Amino acid sequence: YSASVHTRTLNPKAKRKARKIFFRLVAPLARKKRVILSDGKEVLEIRPPAKWDKGKAVLFINKRAPKSAFLIYIGDDNTDEDAFRVVRKKGLGVKIGIKGPSLAHMRLPSLRQIPGFLKILQNEFSCAHARQCEPKA
Repeated sequence: YSASVHTRTLNPKAKRKARKIFFRLVAPLARKKRVILSDGKEVLEIRPPAKWDKGKAVLFINKRAPKSAFLIYIGDDNTDEDAFRVVRKKGLGVKIGIKGPSLAHMRLPSLRQIPGFLKILQNEFSCAHARQCEPKA
């Protein structure tokens, strides 16, 4: 289990207030090592003190997927880096945003580019699977 408070759509004053309330409420649990707190890009996260992250979640899912599965992971936060590390070996990691270092294979400038990017991937995979492609006009 985990819980996340996304602050992306809040104005700066409301973000500061949300952070203050979040940390005031969960700090006692964190001091007792009953939870782990993460402060990501526009998100505050509380998790159990288990050795679990997004990379381990990708491995868990991949273990149950067909061997031929191709992993695609898209993320915009530093908490996604564990998943990018995993998909480097068998898949494609896509970081949303142009700032900061990342283990992702590539970047898209914003969330708005995701649908078009997925459509391109769908066309390319369909074409490769069919082993024939029609020329694009």
